[in-house]
Amino acid sequence: MSEPVRKTLKVLEYLANPEKSVFSQSEVAIACAIPPATLSRILATFEERGLIRRQDRSHFVPLFSFRQERSFSDAYLGKTRRVLETIANQTRQSAELITLRYHSLYWQDKEQHPDLTLAIRASRGFSRELYELDSLSRIALAKLGRDWLLQQMEKTQFFSTGEVKRPMTPQEVLRTIDAIDLGAVAYDIEGNSMGVRRFTTLVSVPGEPPHFLAIAEAALGKAQMAAHIARNCEILLTARKFIETDAHVQQTA
Repeated sequence: MSEPVRKTLKVLEYLANPEKSVFSQSEVAIACAIPPATLSRILATFEERGLIRRQDRSHFVPLFSFRQERSFSDAYLGKTRRVLETIANQTRQSAELITLRYHSLYWQDKEQHPDLTLAIRASRGFSRELYELDSLSRIALAKLGRDWLLQQMEKTQFFSTGEVKRPMTPQEVLRTIDAIDLGAVAYDIEGNSMGVRRFTTLVSVPGEPPHFLAIAEAALGKAQMAAHIARNCEILLTARKFIETDAHVQQTA
């Protein structure tokens, strides 16, 4: 898939969100990780084709809809919703259910603790690319595999996580992906470029697409960091085991 086509599809997918009727151009640019100039060209084409209508200079209304096949069953989403609520209550942070769409991570669901003072921007329907090698991207790319990465991704576009973005060579990227244990929890103490620290684990359930459970929090200092890491890892591994075991029991019943 060419880069222009991929970006156009990403914008279409984002604008098809049935929970919103009006979008700002800056919002779409941030959510889809597309440069404003590129987005302006895409939106101009949509406007010419009658796919959107301008409200003013920076806001517009989609005039289209499309049905994307559900990636999860309703019963499974009900189960994961309860799991997210439990994780958010245990950690007093944000709990996320994330899957893959095209070359991007897609936030399928999220539960944020009501007492959280610093909100995490990523919410249901948010998407971002895989090029920043935080815990989410590392696990996702490890699941997709080396061959997929080498064939599908722009290998010179990857960069390190943290406050300072450092370009990573293809060799560094492959070494990083090879080091991932898909049965464990990945995390970043320093947080990503948005100042968010995530703990992430892969969930594999027959009949459902691969997806990820994550705890998201502000990348602030912790007095007892080792204990904090151990607790979050235990919470995620317990939640994953519950989901996978329950699914297995239901299949064999």
